[in-house]
Amino acid sequence: MFARSVMVRLKPNVQNDFNNVMENSVLPILRRQAGFRDLIALINEDGTEATSISLWDNRESAQGYNNTTYKEVLSKVQNYIEGSPTVRVSNVIHSTVHKISTGKAA
Repeated sequence: MFARSVMVRLKPNVQNDFNNVMENSVLPILRRQAGFRDLIALINEDGTEATSISLWDNRESAQGYNNTTYKEVLSKVQNYIEGSPTVRVSNVIHSTVHKISTGKAA
C-alpha cells in the first residue's frame, strides 16, 4: 500500500466550507480512481492547517491519480487554501485498519 500526504495552509474561518468540499466534491472524485483505498482528512485545532492522507493499492495508482486527476481536486479546494500544498509520498508499512504489517520499509 502507498500513501500520499498533502498539507495545506487554510485561509481564516474556512474550516466548515473546506470540510464540505472535501466530503461532497473531493471524496467522490477519489472513490472513482483506480487503486484508491481510503482518505484520512485532518484539520489542526486552530483551523490553520489541513492534511489529507490518501491510501492507494500501489505507487502506480497514486502516480496515475497525481498525473491526471490531482489538478481537478486542487481546483476544488483552491479558494480555501493559501500558498501551494506540500505533497509527500510514502510506503505504508503498518495499518491496523487495513491489516497491514510488513515489518520493514517496502
